[in-house]
Amino acid sequence: MDPGALSPDQISQSIYTAITGSGESIIEGTVVALLPILWFMAIAVHLARPYILNVVTKFSLRLGADLWWLVYIIARDLIIVVIFVLSMQFFFVDPFIAGAWPITGGLAAVCALAVLVIKLIWDADDDPRAFYAVSLLLGLGAMLYLVPTFIGVQASDFSSFHSVSSLFISSDHPVFSAGITYVSMALAGVLGLLAVIYVAFFHAVPAKDLPPVEAPSGGE
Repeated sequence: MDPGALSPDQISQSIYTAITGSGESIIEGTVVALLPILWFMAIAVHLARPYILNVVTKFSLRLGADLWWLVYIIARDLIIVVIFVLSMQFFFVDPFIAGAWPITGGLAAVCALAVLVIKLIWDADDDPRAFYAVSLLLGLGAMLYLVPTFIGVQASDFSSFHSVSSLFISSDHPVFSAGITYVSMALAGVLGLLAVIYVAFFHAVPAKDLPPVEAPSGGE
């Protein structure tokens, strides 16, 4: 098409579409590349728990031990929250089947959300069963994301390995990828509903073990 035949509005719209499209692709690609680092960090921080507990026992002041443990807890749980928030892009069907993304990225996001729900309902630091469940889900989520990333997305440039790497890339299997996306959204919805029900029905009223609040005396 002759550029001279385009109106100013059409030229502006074409420029806007090009900028937004490329910006969206850059952001999505950055998130896909950043998530492996976050998954490695989540696993490393989770496995560092014995070391942290060992260091806590060496503090002579209770305040120092409490601060050390608090920093560890915040960093550990914040990494999982960031992983789930960034992984929410895998719940959108159109970009997921169009981009070269890890085919099980949505299921990995569900694992991260399940970890957060378990930490919400149970104390994973004191309950051994909850701790084992969190450890299993973290390992499963990391495997579901890292394996297709390294064997699929990162290895797609090797022509001799393309027949294997294509099995783990979402854009090479659009129908199957769309199915995984809908399953991931359904599982995330169930977990989110479970968290809402727990908070609404079990923490919407004051705890029974809190001391009653006495009304102030009216005399002056």
